[in-house]
Amino acid sequence: MYRFNNPLFSELLRLRNEMNEAFGNHCVSYSSRYSYPYTNIYSNEEGYKVIVSLPGIDPEKVNINYLKGALTISGEKPLDTLKDKNYIRKERIYGTFSRTLNVSDTIDPDSIKAEYKDGILTITINKAEEAKPKKININ
Repeated sequence: MYRFNNPLFSELLRLRNEMNEAFGNHCVSYSSRYSYPYTNIYSNEEGYKVIVSLPGIDPEKVNINYLKGALTISGEKPLDTLKDKNYIRKERIYGTFSRTLNVSDTIDPDSIKAEYKDGILTITINKAEEAKPKKININ
């Protein structure tokens, strides 16, 4: 991929790593990491399925909102509360997160269902009847 062969990208990555070392990785949070939470979206004739990885997050701390084609997933993962704070390495992220996904405005908002199991949030969204493909018979 282009970004890994780009010298500027390599230099920025090195600088970020040095900053994390200097501040003990305390500046790393969800909002500073790529696009978190990590998400897959599947589509078929009936609708959409959104699979979201939220390991270690209490589902009570997760909010899901839909408005005009935008599905927003937000919440918070608390900071680890270990008694011994002498970290050698700290890579687990914490803090608030918010992710907005554009699905479609031709869905049935009343059909949105969410399930959480083993750190995986699954959101099922049905398309509105007028958005589903119609089979046309030939006479």
